[in-house]
Amino acid sequence: MARLASTDVNMLLDFNPRWMKFLEAEKASAAIKVTLADVTVLPTALEARLKLALSNPPRDSVIGSFLTRNGTGTNEGSNYVKASGAFIFHPDDKTEQEIVIVLKGNNAFGKTIEVMLSSTIAGATIAKQSGWIRFSMDPQQAVESGSDLVFKSNFIAGFECSDTGLKADGSPCWQSRPAHGRTQDGNKELGLYVDPVLFPGTDPFPIINGKRVLRSEKLATPIQYSDRSWDYTASMITSRKLRTIAPGGRVEARFAMPVLGKRGAWPAFWLMPTSGAWPPENDMMEWPINSTHNAWTYFSTQHWSSSTGSHQQRSYPLDIRQLGIANVADLTGFHTYGIEITDEEIIFYFDGVKTSVMENRSPGQSWYVLLNMAMGGSWPGSPTADTVFPCDMILDWIKFYEPSAQKDPA
Repeated sequence: MARLASTDVNMLLDFNPRWMKFLEAEKASAAIKVTLADVTVLPTALEARLKLALSNPPRDSVIGSFLTRNGTGTNEGSNYVKASGAFIFHPDDKTEQEIVIVLKGNNAFGKTIEVMLSSTIAGATIAKQSGWIRFSMDPQQAVESGSDLVFKSNFIAGFECSDTGLKADGSPCWQSRPAHGRTQDGNKELGLYVDPVLFPGTDPFPIINGKRVLRSEKLATPIQYSDRSWDYTASMITSRKLRTIAPGGRVEARFAMPVLGKRGAWPAFWLMPTSGAWPPENDMMEWPINSTHNAWTYFSTQHWSSSTGSHQQRSYPLDIRQLGIANVADLTGFHTYGIEITDEEIIFYFDGVKTSVMENRSPGQSWYVLLNMAMGGSWPGSPTADTVFPCDMILDWIKFYEPSAQKDPA
C-alpha cells in the first residue's frame, strides 16, 4: 500500500475534527423534539391557546395528534368542549403552531384540563407530551404561553412622569403628553393634557386608594394655553421613551373606569409607531361616553395608510355583556385589556378572551403605549351639566411581553 505524504496526513488529521463536528451538528439538527406548553387563563376565558413547538426546523414532515382529558375538577362538556385532532409540520414551515381548546367560561382557581399528544409522533420524539390548561383568579397570572415578561409596572413603585419622558438624570420614564404637544386638536378634544410641573395646581396623576389614577377635571379657573382658554384638563402617560414593543410582542394593562355619569369622557388604551408617522395607529380600547353610546360597549380599531396614501380604518365594537359582564359593579370594575402584534395579525383580548383579529396593515413597525383620559371631542361630544367630575381611569398594572427564544426543551 502506498504511503501518504506527510502533508496529506496532516491535512486529513486537521480535517477530521471539523468533519466530525459537522456530522454531530447535522445529527443534532435532525433530532427533532416536540413539546406542548402549559397555559394559564382566567376562569371566565372562553378559549385556551397552547403552543406546540419543534426544537428545530424539520427536514421531513412531523405528524401527530392530540386529545383533551379531564383534569382536576373539570369535565368535558361541562367545563370545556372535548377536542381531538391531527397536526403536521412540513419542511420549511414555521416551528410553532397553536392548539385551541374551547372553554365554557365557568372554571375556577385550581381546576385544570389536560391536552395530551399521541405517544408516537412521526418525524420527532416527544420532549413534553402533556400541556396543562390552568385557571387563575388573578389576571396578572393569566399569561399566554410562548412569551417572556420583559417589563411591568404597577404605576406606583418607581413611577415618574415628565414632559420629555426623561428623568432629571436622563434616564427614561413615562411621558405626560402626546408626542406632538399638549393638545389633540385633530380630535377636537376639550381637555388640555397637563403636567403638574408645568401647570402648578393641577393633579392629573393622583394616587387614590393605593392606585394611580389618570384624571380629567373641570377647572374652576380656566388655563390660558396656546392662545386658547381651557376649561378642562386631560391626562396621559406614554411609554415612548420608556418601553416599546416590536412585531411578535404583546402588551396588557389592567384598569377600571367608572363610565356611568361621565358623558364627554373618552378613556383609551392605544399604540402609536415609534417612527412618528400617522397613520398607523392601533387602539386596543376606546370608550367614548356620548349621548347615543351604549355604556357597555368599547371599540378596538386599526388605522393604516392605503397604497395611495389615504387614511383607512377598521373598528370592532364589543358589548362586554356578551362575555358575561352583567352588572354595574362588573362594568365599572377592573378588567384586563391586551393587544398582540405580529407581522401578519393584530389580536385583541379582553380578560384573557380573544375578541377580534385583524390583518396587520402596517407590518414591520415597533410601537409605544398611550393611556389617557381625554375630555370631549369629535367622538364623545361635550360634557353636560350632568357630567360628574372628576373623570378617572384607575390603573392597576401594565405588562410588556416578547416572544420566548426558541430553545431545545431537552
